[in-house]
Amino acid sequence: MKTFYSLIVICALNLYISIGTTNAQKIVSQPSGLSTVVKNNVSAPASAARTTTYPKGDCSCSNNLLADPSFEDSDPFSGWNKSGTWSTDGTYAVCGSDAAVLQNAGSIYQDFEIVPGSVVNFTIWGGYHVFKSQTFKRTFMDVNKKLITADSLIVDWDVDVAPTSGPILKKYTFSAATAPAGTVYVRVEAKAKSGDWFKVDGGCLQITAPPISCGCDNNVLLNPSFENGITSWTFTKIGNGSASSNTTYDVCGSNAIVINGGGKLTQDVPIIGGTTATLTIYGGYHEKIGQKFNLIFLAPDGITALLTKTVEVDWDVDIVAAGQPILKQYSLTDVAPPGSSFVRVEATTPGPDFFKIDAACLKLTPAPCETCTGNQLVNPSFEDGVNSWAKTGDGTFATSTDYVVCGTKSAKITNKAAISQTKNIAPGNTVTWTVYAGYEGSNTGFTQTLKVKFFKGTEEITGSTVTQVIDKSVTAATVGLKKYTLTKQAPSGTTSVVLEISSSAGTIYSDLGCFLLKTDTPLPVTLTDFSVKKEGTAASLAWKTTAETNSKSFEVQHSLNGKEWAVLGSVDAQGESSVTKSYNYTHATPANGNNLYRLRMIDKDETFAYSRIISENFVTDESAVLYPNPSSNFMKLRNGKEKIASIQIYDIRGVKVKDFVPKDGVDVDISNLSSGSYIVTFKQPNGLITKQKITVIR
Repeated sequence: MKTFYSLIVICALNLYISIGTTNAQKIVSQPSGLSTVVKNNVSAPASAARTTTYPKGDCSCSNNLLADPSFEDSDPFSGWNKSGTWSTDGTYAVCGSDAAVLQNAGSIYQDFEIVPGSVVNFTIWGGYHVFKSQTFKRTFMDVNKKLITADSLIVDWDVDVAPTSGPILKKYTFSAATAPAGTVYVRVEAKAKSGDWFKVDGGCLQITAPPISCGCDNNVLLNPSFENGITSWTFTKIGNGSASSNTTYDVCGSNAIVINGGGKLTQDVPIIGGTTATLTIYGGYHEKIGQKFNLIFLAPDGITALLTKTVEVDWDVDIVAAGQPILKQYSLTDVAPPGSSFVRVEATTPGPDFFKIDAACLKLTPAPCETCTGNQLVNPSFEDGVNSWAKTGDGTFATSTDYVVCGTKSAKITNKAAISQTKNIAPGNTVTWTVYAGYEGSNTGFTQTLKVKFFKGTEEITGSTVTQVIDKSVTAATVGLKKYTLTKQAPSGTTSVVLEISSSAGTIYSDLGCFLLKTDTPLPVTLTDFSVKKEGTAASLAWKTTAETNSKSFEVQHSLNGKEWAVLGSVDAQGESSVTKSYNYTHATPANGNNLYRLRMIDKDETFAYSRIISENFVTDESAVLYPNPSSNFMKLRNGKEKIASIQIYDIRGVKVKDFVPKDGVDVDISNLSSGSYIVTFKQPNGLITKQKITVIR
């Protein structure tokens, strides 16, 4: 029993000592779910009396970018930006002999300039006496230090109950994060929003930049990394500006270019409209004064800018984090507008400070040319020079790199001259010629044309020529050439066709010709007239031919919608004729509404062709109709001359959607029909049928 009471006394004494040592600590729940020690709501001092020795932490950190990460310097916060009351205290040191201590609210942070795609790792030690939302934070920011994205870790470590088996502070580790697009700065920070103490030590920041790609497949720039100085580039100084080689700011090779003061560094590359230009280039500055990279698309004069893309440089070479490239890569891309002949890569600065430049890469991706399957022209886009084209006149004909539509060349015809190609064809062949063309300057007082001319032997067939005046100025909006199309069927006696581009003066550009020949022999019926007119309640159709060879018949077809056609009847053809012949047909029961008619002209060998479509509208009191038209839910029936025995409604596919016998005084319910057009068939007791087109709206 004495032993039992002794144990009670010892336990009570230990409890008393414990209470005295911790100022009557009590345990309350904190947001993280851990326990927080609150000392009678009184904050402990920065270094409460303590005799317990805690082991140091693992402070190894290769390539640490933080300045004075463990606050050991004589100025322990050098390199840190801080707000609030900060001091150092060796009691809470886990790395070295000092730790940083914040009393009440405040923060410390460091900013680093990085490129997008950099991987950022951050660890730091921390703890508190009383939980007051102490937090470590990592923030990615743009050039104006505006938030792009951020993550944070809430501190959950009470230094007053820290086990002596480990360091007095807890190590917080952020998962690796990649700097998103637009990132220029990353900030690492320790902050507390309200009172009590915050202990911080042993920060470690590691940043791994993305690999620099100096290779550039299909780069069209010459001397892109300035290994030969500014050879192949043009420098235009502003004021006393100058450009020179530099080996300090190179990211590829062993050289970079530095513009000191104002100036422009440019290189022009030929291009055609529709080509996508993509530029990547590295740059940076000491002081931001408006340094820019431009991608400029120029007209053939090499001066007029048709489109400019710009990116401002936002990279300070003086605060680049270790391990980051000394310069930042910038990208520009756009499609060359029509009429483009050059694309200019430009680095420009107004001065007076420096602009560092290296590793330019320009890739050109031409747009696919228009396809022309079956093109009969030879050398249609002048990629083979002037070959296969015949020139007449005193003017000049040569290729040019201006106003190119496809490939790398166009044709340029100056002063009085014409170029042409001749093709053998047969009578009845259909010729279609599409070609791009435009004139330069003014065309006042002279003529520039495209012509399709048909010949019988060496003689041009009178009245057969198709002429198109070139009415497009190459400098008028949209800059470049215009597409023209000429088409005609070869007349009787044709042996060849000539395609000609000509000018009486001035300059013409042309490109991408496509000559297609349809060799199908036309039906040997020449239809000169086809008409329809009302004759009472009937439709009277009439047509004429001026020539027939081996023709068989004319099939008369009828439609209400232009898609479904019904055969009304057939009229025999004359068979052989070289004089005008007249034909007619009567449609006794046209539908109420618009009626469409066409002829199917059939030869004895069963080949056939269709005529053009003609129409006539019939609305009479003798016809049955549904009204109002259009309607939504119900329609009324107005009987015509005869009562209606039944009604069928068909959709535009010819599928029957309703079949019923009308009842006097009862509306026709169309509420179950979808929005659209329908054909109504009215059947009379005597077997006659009339039709009407109705529209259902919702």
